[in-house]
Amino acid sequence: MLSPPPPRADERLAPGGPLGWGSLFPILGVVGIVPLIVYQHPVVLTGFEASRWIGLAEDRDLFSCVRAMWLCLFAGTGMALFFFQGRRYCQTWFNVPLFLFAVLAILSTMFSETPGPTLWGAPGRYEGLFVLLSYVGTCFLCINQANDRASVKWLLGVLMAASCVIAIVGIAQFLGHDPFQTQWGKELILPFRDHDRAPFLQFSAGAGSMFGTFPNPNNLGSFVPMVLLVLSGVIFLPGVPRKLWLVLLFLLQFVVLSGSRSKAGMLGLGCGCLGLLVIGRRRLKGRLGLLAGLGLGMVAVLFAMDFATLRLESARRLFDDFSTRRISHAQSLPPDFENVVLASDSVEVIYRTNRIRVEQRDGAFIFRNAKGEGVPFELKGSEIVFPPGEFHGILVKIATEARILQIKRLEQRVHVKYTPDGFRFLDALGREQILRPVEKWGFSGNDRWGNGRGFIWSRTLPLLRDTLFLGFGADMFLYHFPQTDFLGLLRADYPIGLFIDKPHNLYLQIAVNTGVTSLLVLLILFGAYLGQSVRLYWTASFEDWRESVGLCLAMAVFSYLVAGVFNDSVVSVAPVFWALLGTGIGVNRSLEAEPAGPREG
Repeated sequence: MLSPPPPRADERLAPGGPLGWGSLFPILGVVGIVPLIVYQHPVVLTGFEASRWIGLAEDRDLFSCVRAMWLCLFAGTGMALFFFQGRRYCQTWFNVPLFLFAVLAILSTMFSETPGPTLWGAPGRYEGLFVLLSYVGTCFLCINQANDRASVKWLLGVLMAASCVIAIVGIAQFLGHDPFQTQWGKELILPFRDHDRAPFLQFSAGAGSMFGTFPNPNNLGSFVPMVLLVLSGVIFLPGVPRKLWLVLLFLLQFVVLSGSRSKAGMLGLGCGCLGLLVIGRRRLKGRLGLLAGLGLGMVAVLFAMDFATLRLESARRLFDDFSTRRISHAQSLPPDFENVVLASDSVEVIYRTNRIRVEQRDGAFIFRNAKGEGVPFELKGSEIVFPPGEFHGILVKIATEARILQIKRLEQRVHVKYTPDGFRFLDALGREQILRPVEKWGFSGNDRWGNGRGFIWSRTLPLLRDTLFLGFGADMFLYHFPQTDFLGLLRADYPIGLFIDKPHNLYLQIAVNTGVTSLLVLLILFGAYLGQSVRLYWTASFEDWRESVGLCLAMAVFSYLVAGVFNDSVVSVAPVFWALLGTGIGVNRSLEAEPAGPREG
């Protein structure tokens, strides 16, 4: 790992101490209020956004837009108060990559093809330039307050309180009592003028799963490991009393992580815990009993939750999501779609185990099987019925007047239309599309790898050729991903109406939106911070509160970065990461400027 240069003399004498409540309160709002906000805010889309998204004129967002507004308000207020108070900021090396990332984000917006939408971001996400600058501001403020013990305790305490609220909501969802599905819950998150829409507001997650106050269960997989690793350091490292309620809080958060079914979250937690055990190895030797007890508690949580999913009606079994071979007797067929071949007088849909060819002859449709033989059929309503044994597993429907065919196998639907110019493919909005080859790098034949990440990553990697210095603009991934790769979507077993608005990879997301150069800047920042942490805590005695807190903050940041290989940055979770990163940098800087007591050899 990288390490920053050792602090200069002026760094050691840089001002620190508490920011005061005026500047501290906005930071507490970022970590304690922003993650809890769920409120619908209708956003009128521009013509560009409406045509490039899902064809709607308005986005009724619940999870991101209002969060983004409050984040910008908190971060902007904190920065204004900081400089209004006339404080000198900490002269630390880490300010350089933070400043460079902000500059590259601004330049990517200025030179974007669509600078307007870039300011607030794409519909449903709203992680535009203002939000990215708020992340930087949050990190900067936390760097400058982290050597004050009271400020750090307040920040972590408020984060724990917010995580408890999220846990209560998530467990209720897991048990089939989602508060957002109740009448009062819907009215709480809808504006008064939209209360009449409450009966039509539905969430896709059912019993046996949870999303808390986040738009997606995967977001819990990025958020909860950070909370768990903060708690891990508090429980196992000296300097803070080890109390039963902290252990119970740890197990409560593990319930949430398990209920999210996020493998990326489990991987992040595992890597963070491993780092905590290795770096804090000396101080953990006398706590093997506590470690064993907590491990047994986690195993008990998993079995209890698995038992609960077996008893919950229509819930997926928990262990199915964490086993290489699903524990299920349900019979399912893998997707076997291969291609659609369009011609002026025919269309052929090809599967690995079957194929169907439709020809247009003298105003009538002719159906041919894999041998090229014509197959008789009957029309019952809109459904075409073939003799037994022909086109097994394929269902064909026709809209006679519109001359539209729907060819369905399993849950995959292909719509084609016969026009005077020949057969045309139809997208989810019924628009005629020309099927063109899309450039892709890697994952050949493995589009379904990582729940479809192979498909997304292979189409995202070629975009980096155009974003080496500046990206397409903050949150502009949606508009540059090849959304018309309908054949790729079908091969990956995605519906053709799916719009890919994020790459499911934090690092590809940064590289596309603000540029590969900005990604390198952040990797230097992250690597330098983690390298500095390893150097500081490898031989630490952990008698100083800064050492105990600093190590668990570093592992919390590490867990988020590991989960980021499979998860994205979202305005629901990322502010907490940037706050913990800034706090960790500040704690490390404090130890560099004023080392703790004797260190173990």
